[in-house]
Amino acid sequence: MDKSNISLTIRDNGKGLPEGFAIENAEGIGFDIIKALCRQISAELSYNSDSTGTNFSVIFNNQT
Repeated sequence: MDKSNISLTIRDNGKGLPEGFAIENAEGIGFDIIKALCRQISAELSYNSDSTGTNFSVIFNNQT
């Protein structure tokens, strides 16, 4: 990542996401909002999850 991008990361220390979780198939208003925001700002959404927690990262262009 360079200075022209911004990275927003949200982490928790929960039990992680269910086995076989795929964000493309995730249901719920929260995931719908996140995916819509990423489309609107052309952001890259990624995640990592294991038994010690989950983190979601959104990387988007800094347009300042």
